[in-house]
Amino acid sequence: CGRAAATRQIQFADCVDERHENQFEGMQPHGHYNVPITSQGKLLGVMVLYVQEGHRPEKREEEYLHAVASTLASMIERKQLEQHIQESLDRRERQIQISTEVAQEIAAAPALGDLFQRVVTLTKEHFNYYHTQIFRHDPAKDAVVLVEGYGEIGQKMLEAGHQLPMRHGIVGAAAETGRSILAADVTQDPDWHPN
Repeated sequence: CGRAAATRQIQFADCVDERHENQFEGMQPHGHYNVPITSQGKLLGVMVLYVQEGHRPEKREEEYLHAVASTLASMIERKQLEQHIQESLDRRERQIQISTEVAQEIAAAPALGDLFQRVVTLTKEHFNYYHTQIFRHDPAKDAVVLVEGYGEIGQKMLEAGHQLPMRHGIVGAAAETGRSILAADVTQDPDWHPN
């Protein structure tokens, strides 16, 4: 089985020989085909077929097993794609539902401070983000100033008067350009500091 997976080639044995690494007491004599299930060189699995000891392989038989493995590979990939699409649809439906709930709760905020606090808390908790903050632009300081941050760390940053200069780092760049920025790894930004 392992050799078929490693080589991506059909492995055949007409008996239990030295290549048969997994043996156990009472195992009946047999031969076997180990047929890799692949798609575009990617291993998806291995089909193992047991045959009578002394079985003689035939070219037609191997061609059939190749065809079966190819059909299985297509079916596996189709099912995996269907599952991925369904998971994406389910996730998107959940995001829309959460967004609607968050929007309704935010709309009920009586004051601007309450609005900021609700946006930060609900966004962090419902979407399971690592941290959430809101900054406002202060032209006099040429910076964005923290107005709300999530949890104890956010409160400490708020009390410290946390601000970031425009055009510097991810937040400053987003503020300057007015565009959303997705940073897969903030530690790669030279201006980033952990909260």
